[in-house]
Amino acid sequence: MAFMFLVNLNAQENVKQESRQFCTPEQVAELQTKKMELDFDLNDKQRKDLYQLNLQNAQKRAQNIEKMKALKAENKILSSDERYQRRLTILDDQKKNQTEMKRILGEKQYLSWKETYQNKRMNFQHMNRNRKFAENNCRNYCRLNN
Repeated sequence: MAFMFLVNLNAQENVKQESRQFCTPEQVAELQTKKMELDFDLNDKQRKDLYQLNLQNAQKRAQNIEKMKALKAENKILSSDERYQRRLTILDDQKKNQTEMKRILGEKQYLSWKETYQNKRMNFQHMNRNRKFAENNCRNYCRLNN
């Protein structure tokens, strides 16, 4: 029975991984733009400009994901200099994105976007911190009990 349980569990994991489909960069950009249109009451020009910006960002993210998948497939780990350069590139892209958002949105819309962006970022960092804390506690607990 234990063997059948393990086989069934493994089959379910494979099905989950195969059925997981990601949106294309165009779909991601469209969804983000629609959400921003609802949140910030955009006009047509702002909507078109934001779609282009979101599309560029989604394409960059897709490229980065493919690069990281390739590195993972090769079991290659980035050196400290490569991680540093990657982080610099990300920060430069964020700065450009912020400048573009300031240009596209009105002052009131931009302040609202900035507040929303910072809240999402803080929530993500808090969630990530809690996940790492839980993983470390689990490892320590397992180490103590074994």
